[in-house]
Amino acid sequence: MHTPSRKHHLYLEYLLLSCLIMGATLGIGYVMTLDMSWGPIRPLGDEVRNTWLLNWVIATLQAFIPGFIVQKVILLALFVLAGVGAHHLAAEIKMGKGNHQATLLYAAGFLYMINPFMYTRFVAGQWLVMAGYALLPWAVRAVWRLLQQPSAKAAVKAGGWLAAICLTSIHAMGFLPFIIIVLLAVSGRDHIRAKLGWLTAMGLALILVNLFWLVPLLTGGSSITSDIASFDSSQMKAFATHGTVLGNVPLSALLLSGFWADTELRYILPQATGWLWGVLAVIVLGLVLVGIYRVVRLRDRLGLALLILGAIAWYLSMGIAW
Repeated sequence: MHTPSRKHHLYLEYLLLSCLIMGATLGIGYVMTLDMSWGPIRPLGDEVRNTWLLNWVIATLQAFIPGFIVQKVILLALFVLAGVGAHHLAAEIKMGKGNHQATLLYAAGFLYMINPFMYTRFVAGQWLVMAGYALLPWAVRAVWRLLQQPSAKAAVKAGGWLAAICLTSIHAMGFLPFIIIVLLAVSGRDHIRAKLGWLTAMGLALILVNLFWLVPLLTGGSSITSDIASFDSSQMKAFATHGTVLGNVPLSALLLSGFWADTELRYILPQATGWLWGVLAVIVLGLVLVGIYRVVRLRDRLGLALLILGAIAWYLSMGIAW
């Protein structure tokens, strides 16, 4: 457990690292990359989508604060949330005896915030995808704690993180059922009625919170409905995972690469660094294998759940290309 002062230091450490990542983009002006359209005026529009509340908050802030400052704060927050969230989630896993636990926690946090996935989504301007990704560790940790000690307080915390994902990223929201089912299955049969009761109550509350955009979606009054209907096989192929690492799709997905825009020469790919990329990839895969060995040997339930979720995510990320 981290003391309050240690928690503050942790956020500061990840904030400093986030500033190093963003570098020159923290200067005056807007970051304009592919899908990231941002300006001094942020119109809400007439349509109600899942991100309407978030856009309203941003528009309200920009009425008093320059828009580029709001944008930079949000982008920094995404990196900090990703790093600290993974750090805290890793702290819930049994790692055995030794004095290297702190090192492993920082390794988890750093790798979760600094990787090809975050890089490509950042340069492609997909900040809402980054937001969903950054919030996932917090949601997993909160749901796991609810399943370990079912209570109203734990359900509210878990529901809050799940709602934040639903109101931010439809992509991440689609993975939430897998998270809840796997965590519930691995958590054991202890207090099963209480677990199911609080999960049901949390699910109903989530539906109520999201009704403002779910109703138009389900009744065909949302552009999301038409977007889904128009997503045909040609678009499935266009946005499919590419084998950008050695021409191999599974390997590319495993290394968090293969983004559809990687082949369009819009930015420098991580693997363009040559041997350095190869060395780092081997080190990361080595850490993953060590982690898998420890989790299996210690039979840590949360660790096993994360392994299962990782395998599901890996399979899904390969898409129709596999």
